[in-house]
Amino acid sequence: MKRTVARIKAMMLLVMTDIRKDIYSIDELNNILSVDNELTEFESNDIFCIKIYKGVLKNIKIIDNIINISMENWTLDRLSSVDRALIRIATYEMKYTNTDKSIIINEILNITKEYSNIDDKQTKFNNGVLDKIGRFIYE
Repeated sequence: MKRTVARIKAMMLLVMTDIRKDIYSIDELNNILSVDNELTEFESNDIFCIKIYKGVLKNIKIIDNIINISMENWTLDRLSSVDRALIRIATYEMKYTNTDKSIIINEILNITKEYSNIDDKQTKFNNGVLDKIGRFIYE
């Protein structure tokens, strides 16, 4: 549950970055997330959030290429900014972290249901894309 909050915050930051067309500085991130020098449980979520956010942006070309290869008859720019952010987060985590693929996909699908899904179609779409991304990365 703790990492779910960090993923949601990272999604929101990526959506805001997408809209703003500019990357947040570390000072702006600290202000947005209220990160202090003392490491508490809450702040460790924010540190994980920043790791995801910066990791996605640092590897955006590779991540977007993997996503585009994995989508059939669809392009990344046609996705809502929320779904684009969620799929980028999942792709980043599958490629660059040791978190189990099934945990990542389940988390992202649960967040999709909460923040993007209107009639279950988006969850099914994201599930299909994430499954293909997972097979591409892990094979």
